[in-house]
Amino acid sequence: MMLLVPTVLLLVLMLALCDGDPATRYTVRLSLFWYAVAYISLLARRNDRWQRITVDATSKSCDSSHTSCRSLLASLCRECRSLRMIRWYWTLGLISYLVHVAVAFHYFHQWSHRVAVEYTQRTSGFGSGIYASYLFSLVWLADVLMAWMSPQKYANRSQFQTNAVHLFLLFMVFNGAIVFASGPTRWISLAVFCWILAYFWFRSQQLRFAKDAQ
Repeated sequence: MMLLVPTVLLLVLMLALCDGDPATRYTVRLSLFWYAVAYISLLARRNDRWQRITVDATSKSCDSSHTSCRSLLASLCRECRSLRMIRWYWTLGLISYLVHVAVAFHYFHQWSHRVAVEYTQRTSGFGSGIYASYLFSLVWLADVLMAWMSPQKYANRSQFQTNAVHLFLLFMVFNGAIVFASGPTRWISLAVFCWILAYFWFRSQQLRFAKDAQ
């Protein structure tokens, strides 16, 4: 809840100070930030072994400090990967994205589906791709609703379901924010993807080290 207020205030500030293209770009960047935080936190939470490695590493780094420091950092590390926090990251990303969509439809599509199709045709060469964007919005919204309405079911669903959702979302983000984007948005989005890839690499190295140490 404490993250909601500053994020909403930031969105309001963006809309108050910017219009058109700047507002569209800034809101999608904020959405990408929360998307990356939520996704990496979800991956870390689902891997119990990785969680133990992270907590151990945190404890070792504070050996020269007070026990309270070690406990605080370990507790903070676990809290940041808790389902409650992941739901907030995921929800804030969705809110930022929906604001981005509203800004885009207001300034560029005149709240018209036909204009949106024509714009998509000009920018990507495939006007019907707008339907994939609609599906992207519905999938993300459904996933957020499930996280809040059925948290236990959401936490215990199969890895296949989670991977299917995020592979589709990541595919759409990659195309919309990197392939068909330009300027700073493309490079910021690319940095987010590199962040996610770096996480996978770092986690694999840590797990390999733990396996070798056994």
